[in-house]
Amino acid sequence: MHHEFRFHPLRKNLKIINLRFADDLVIFCKANRGSVQIIKQVFEDFCYSTGMKANLSKSQVFFSGISAQDKRQLQLLLELEEGSFPLKYLVVPLRPTKWKAADCGEILKKLKLKLHTWSSRHLSYAGRVQLITSLLVVWGLEKAISHQQEALWVKWVHAVYLKGQNFWQYQLKADASWYWRKICQLREMFSQEEIEKAGSNGRFKVRQLYTGLFQLTPVNYKQFVWNRVSVPKHRFITWLAVNSKLLTRDHLQRVMQLDSSLCPVCDQELESHSHLLFGCYFSQQVVQKIHSWFGCSWPLIYSDWCRWIGGMSKGVRASKVAVVFSATVYFVWHNRNICVVHNYSLSIMTVVELIKNAIKCRLSAFFSDDVVKL
Repeated sequence: MHHEFRFHPLRKNLKIINLRFADDLVIFCKANRGSVQIIKQVFEDFCYSTGMKANLSKSQVFFSGISAQDKRQLQLLLELEEGSFPLKYLVVPLRPTKWKAADCGEILKKLKLKLHTWSSRHLSYAGRVQLITSLLVVWGLEKAISHQQEALWVKWVHAVYLKGQNFWQYQLKADASWYWRKICQLREMFSQEEIEKAGSNGRFKVRQLYTGLFQLTPVNYKQFVWNRVSVPKHRFITWLAVNSKLLTRDHLQRVMQLDSSLCPVCDQELESHSHLLFGCYFSQQVVQKIHSWFGCSWPLIYSDWCRWIGGMSKGVRASKVAVVFSATVYFVWHNRNICVVHNYSLSIMTVVELIKNAIKCRLSAFFSDDVVKL
């Protein structure tokens, strides 16, 4: 580092001179002529060597703690307009002080728009999993704070907040930032032992923390339903179907008022898992044609169906059956949703062909070419 360059006072200990974002660069230095001159010279050398030219109209300089006269001199040296706080990045205000309630207005507005639809207000299982995962990653920050000493954010936490203290014994100060306050409050929800158990070699694992919170009961259908050969979205819908967790109308009418509780495909009986997958004439015809085409079959009574899944053995044959089975369940459910949203149903043969094509593509990716000739 050049002897005339001086770090910004808040970044002196960590020797941070810049922060890089997706398409922006923030450079910090002490507000004196020597430091500013060095930064300007380095920037000009970079532009000259790369052939790139800085767009000064999109760049700004920010000052703090200096006189108006010094500010004017440095501004003339840099040939940049003075910016004003709060500086915004991706609609989020970046202040030198704590956030204000008004700063979160744009974020809250976007969140409300996302939560406005019925489907967003009632998160799917996939949505809940994503939400839980995101929160658990935050709970794992203690592992990062303790072990990942080379990360810039961790260095900042140690330099500004912890200052040699243990995270679990640290006393939260009144002037702590919002994000740090929230992280520290998570200590009330989890013990140090629980966090430590949720990882190894300094690496936090969401799965270990989550599974450690519950007494899990093994299920015998795991291997068949979550078979890696099956299409991921087919596996997920099959898992919901096996556990009777699809949003069929018999479930929905318990929490909301419906215009009709009848099956949207046949419009004859109350829609339930048993009816949709086995009792509906449409589903019966689709399943029978798939049975005949592939040369395998499964029970057509819901309780027997679930037991059959749990009794499936491992191996290549079981994997192929799992692909056929999950694709059939998925496209029966897919057609049901078309009926709900668009008020019409695909033909039986159209659904059968969709299932066949999905099966052929998936099996050909994992097995020999003769599978495609099914």
